[in-house]
Amino acid sequence: MATFDDSGDDSRTFAPLRLTDLPAEAKHLKAQGWGPDVTDSPYLRRLSLDDLDRLLDGEEHVEGDYYLNGYGVQGLFQAHLVQHGEPVEVEGESVDAEADGFYAYFTDPDRAETVAHRFSAALRNRRSVEVLARIARQNGFGD
Repeated sequence: MATFDDSGDDSRTFAPLRLTDLPAEAKHLKAQGWGPDVTDSPYLRRLSLDDLDRLLDGEEHVEGDYYLNGYGVQGLFQAHLVQHGEPVEVEGESVDAEADGFYAYFTDPDRAETVAHRFSAALRNRRSVEVLARIARQNGFGD
């Protein structure tokens, strides 16, 4: 179960990932003077990896040249869903990546925690990451 700090973050339970309680984060940001363009979201949880050095001790590639940037992690995430027989696109969820970060948004907090537990466990194991990289490549995900 997630343990959120005052700003709505849990960066320990699902390491190397971070799970954020978006309504708590919005409340925290509003208290700091941020406007509605930053604090309004239909999503309740965000799963993210924005410090790529936390993944496999900062290695940049697995499986030869599968690049572990934000887009590569997005591919691993999609491969993880496929591996568990789940659809890659789900209503009420959104996935986004940048060169240096990965973000998955959920409207269902329970599903967010379930996926976070499984995906974080996979990311802590090099062999699992290699398997996910192969699945990602086979399905055209990621790098």
